[in-house]
Amino acid sequence: MRKAQVIGISLVLLVIIISVLVKTVWKPDQNMATGNSPMSSTIVLKGLIGSEKEALFGDPDFQKLAKTKYGITLDTFKSGSLEMTDAQKLKDYDFVFPASQTVVEKLKSLTKINGTEEVFRTPLVYYSWERVVRPLEQLGIVQQQTDRSLTLDNKKLLQLVMDDKKWSDIGLTELYGPIVVDTSDPKKSNSGNSYAAIAADALSDGHVITQASIPGVQNAIQTIFAKSGFKKSSTTELFEEYLKTGAGSHKIIVGYESDVLYFAKQNPEVWKQLQQSAMPRMLYPAPTLWSVHTIVPLNEKARVLISFLKDTEVQKLAWERYGFRTGVVGNSTDISVFAVEGLSASIDRVMQLPDYETMEKLLEAFNY
Repeated sequence: MRKAQVIGISLVLLVIIISVLVKTVWKPDQNMATGNSPMSSTIVLKGLIGSEKEALFGDPDFQKLAKTKYGITLDTFKSGSLEMTDAQKLKDYDFVFPASQTVVEKLKSLTKINGTEEVFRTPLVYYSWERVVRPLEQLGIVQQQTDRSLTLDNKKLLQLVMDDKKWSDIGLTELYGPIVVDTSDPKKSNSGNSYAAIAADALSDGHVITQASIPGVQNAIQTIFAKSGFKKSSTTELFEEYLKTGAGSHKIIVGYESDVLYFAKQNPEVWKQLQQSAMPRMLYPAPTLWSVHTIVPLNEKARVLISFLKDTEVQKLAWERYGFRTGVVGNSTDISVFAVEGLSASIDRVMQLPDYETMEKLLEAFNY
């Protein structure tokens, strides 16, 4: 009887020990990135991101969500989207996050990709000033839409550039120099590269550029970009300089819609003052291009980023603080969260981006 009691007690103790071990070693809430429970440990993921996403990745709430819900700490470095196609550089990173679909296409040919996901998007836009927009509107180059947003005819604007027109020729006698469109470096930055595609489309009467049709527009593309002189290496740098130097330096630049949405959200008083004085204006190219931000995991452990970036809290934060459109195209976008005049709820006039080989060939046109 005594022996049976000892055996019984031993079995109970064994069950307790096993239960403790199971709870200690196997903790699905803490060791699996489900996005539903706090994480007790984190992994560090090293990656390349575009300048336009630096502020988002530096947001304390963004970082907290990454760590507490998905068990990841993000160590990121700024890089132009086109520079992310350096095969040697990729070996040092867990992921890249370009703003270009053609770059993703190229990456798939360079290295093993562990799935991709389009998570944010923002349209390419022009930024100008009220006093510059007025004469362009009188010439029929700029039009106001029913939602009060402004669109700009790419072909008509570029014709002024090609005809060597000066700002004084359209009534802006106080502004010096020829009519040009300032962009970031198309060899390094996605916005400059994308604008080359828009310009090629305009010069081809709305036909998407192909390798066969490049020779017909190459000289014109080269002229358009060379006229604006030195190019900033990033879109963010160009936008910041546009706001700091005003119409005297940058009459029209190319950037992302998200640039002004982020600035206005972070600097409401400064933005209000600008609206009352210099009056910056955002105009949608007709047609424009989507800048699609696609997460590209380069190994298995980085695949958690797909779930993280598609998380509803992350998507909400990305739109309401940083101006990145999220979700399915066509769904209603709440633009009331931004105090930006001329913001459009839907982007309807959009052209197709040429494939990577064509864009790579088009880059050969630049000689500055």
